[in-house]
Amino acid sequence: MNLKTALLATIVAFAVQQAVAADPSDTTLSLRNGRYWLRMPAEARVGYIVGLIDGIHLQGVSRTGWSQIIDKCKCTTGEIVNGLDEFYKEPAFIRLPIGAAVSLYAERASGATREQVDAMARQYLKDLDEISKEPR
Repeated sequence: MNLKTALLATIVAFAVQQAVAADPSDTTLSLRNGRYWLRMPAEARVGYIVGLIDGIHLQGVSRTGWSQIIDKCKCTTGEIVNGLDEFYKEPAFIRLPIGAAVSLYAERASGATREQVDAMARQYLKDLDEISKEPR
């Protein structure tokens, strides 16, 4: 990614933060979730995904399982955006953080069945519920 693209992604991310009013239901354990995603303007979704994926690679976490899944699927940004739009149509998954939804979409694009992805999503939700019960 060149400097111009990085600057544009940063500006878009800042604009998204300003355009989408803060709402406590937009986060799950302080992470933006499907409610936030669905309220975001369509063009901002592209910037969000570019920033998310680029941030992972820039932070040097490309060897993590999450990043390997993203890289394996060879998904375009547009495909990920469309995949999340479709994923979040399922009301049961709206609480899932955007990063988790991206990971699940990448699994689906890499060959996992819908049933497998749905089972993974349900497990994420169970894990989130358990984490939220832990004392902080």
